[in-house]
Amino acid sequence: MKKVFVVLVVLFVLGSGAVFAQVSDTAQLVLSGVIGPYVNITITPAPAAGNLNLNVAQTNLLVGTAVEVSNVPYNVSASSVNGFEFTNGPESHPYELFYAGQAVSQGADIFGASQSATVGQNREIRVTYAAALGIPSGTYTDEVTFTIEQQ
Repeated sequence: MKKVFVVLVVLFVLGSGAVFAQVSDTAQLVLSGVIGPYVNITITPAPAAGNLNLNVAQTNLLVGTAVEVSNVPYNVSASSVNGFEFTNGPESHPYELFYAGQAVSQGADIFGASQSATVGQNREIRVTYAAALGIPSGTYTDEVTFTIEQQ
């Protein structure tokens, strides 16, 4: 009986030690996320853009503002439906387009940012043209598409 009692005491001591030996523990949770590349451009026309007086020469006339947003280095390019000419049927009148102070060529990169601009970057869009004398009256238009893309 003494042996049984000793064995029970030993088991009790060992068992109770295992219950009370660990009073705290730690574990980690690693959180991870990915932000993909993002580019966006919006164009806001100036009041003059839809009501140009082609009879009067203009130099550096503000016709719009671009807002660029990106989290990667990017380039901006522009292309014109009519090759940077106001057209009305077979008649046309050339103009020069400027983006952020730089002359625009059809499809060529006109502006690039080597660092990302996570907040909007405003760029002025301006036109210069001579007076359109000697061409028929009418509404002359062109449409310019601006593209922003990751470098």
